[in-house]
Amino acid sequence: MAEWPNDRGTRVHAEAEEVVRGERLITHELRHFEEEFRYAKAFFLQKQVLLEQKWAFNAAWEPVEYSPVKDDQEAWNVIWARVIPDLVVFLDDTELLVVDFKTGKRFGNEIKHADQLMLYAVAACLIYPQVTRVITELWYLDVNELAQRVFSRKHALKFFRGFNERGMDFTAPKRHWPAKANKYNCQFCPYKTGEIWKGVMGTGDCDRNPE
Repeated sequence: MAEWPNDRGTRVHAEAEEVVRGERLITHELRHFEEEFRYAKAFFLQKQVLLEQKWAFNAAWEPVEYSPVKDDQEAWNVIWARVIPDLVVFLDDTELLVVDFKTGKRFGNEIKHADQLMLYAVAACLIYPQVTRVITELWYLDVNELAQRVFSRKHALKFFRGFNERGMDFTAPKRHWPAKANKYNCQFCPYKTGEIWKGVMGTGDCDRNPE
């Protein structure tokens, strides 16, 4: 039986973390980035690596607790944005490497993945005020490709306004978001037409009312 893409992504990410910690050897699905993982492991042994960081911000972009205790509703209510980089490496006191592990394809995702790198850079500068340079990377584990963008602190924070405006618009009260059904958006929806593992993505033809 084929492995569900989300389950596979979770598994491969877990394997990547275990490799960085030195808990297992490089796996077949990580083989294209063996050298990068070797360097990450070396930094980990020097206590300069954080894995799957969970950064959360309130509406003023101040860092807050990512997962408050269950009954602390007030603490939950202030969480406005979350960012989860897979790998954070402190190259020195002022330079940071932020990495996200990607399974699947790169083609067709360039724009949203470029946005992701910019958001990582903004978030890193807000979390670590001493950082003056952020290197952001996407490791496409399946297709053996690496995307990188390097930001000075000043450069990264230029994108803050755009993310803030988009976030404010997205979280505005009583905002109506009509469904945008198409074969790409609907490909993993359990209510899509056709068989999920037929080899053809969903068409977006769905009579379910999104409201």
